[in-house]
Amino acid sequence: MAWRPAHEQAALDLAKDGIRAVVVRPGIVYGGPGGVPAMFFGTASKHGAAQMIGEGNNHWPLVHRDDLAELYVRLVERAPAGSIFHAADASTHTLREIAEACSRAAGKGEVSVQPIEKARAQMGPFADALALDQKVSSEKARTELDWRPRHEDFVAEADKLYAEWHATQ
Repeated sequence: MAWRPAHEQAALDLAKDGIRAVVVRPGIVYGGPGGVPAMFFGTASKHGAAQMIGEGNNHWPLVHRDDLAELYVRLVERAPAGSIFHAADASTHTLREIAEACSRAAGKGEVSVQPIEKARAQMGPFADALALDQKVSSEKARTELDWRPRHEDFVAEADKLYAEWHATQ
């Protein structure tokens, strides 16, 4: 994720050319057939256990794709040029809780741990990104843009999300 600050600054610098740029920092997007959490559904369905990197004590900021789409509309309509917004629901589940919910939804309930070193060998720097402990607030989007995510708890919705994911496989 080291590339992000330079890209964000390049976007914000477009204001010098009269372009109204806004930066959005989405959490980990989920919903439908894609998204990083869908990998848990896949490994639980295929191998009987959702496979996670590390012990799972870290936190992921999550955002449902429909809520993110709603935020993008609000950003286009109302966000001041040069502003920066985070997009994440208010949940604070650990990676382990998310993986367990995905595995239960897939009918398994088991979680397997992949050591970070092994994950790095397979995934490169992406493995380190998945192992980050991140707590993000979208209060600015809620306050300034009246953004209210309809999906606030991935764990509580895991059964429905799994059914949507499974229907696309």
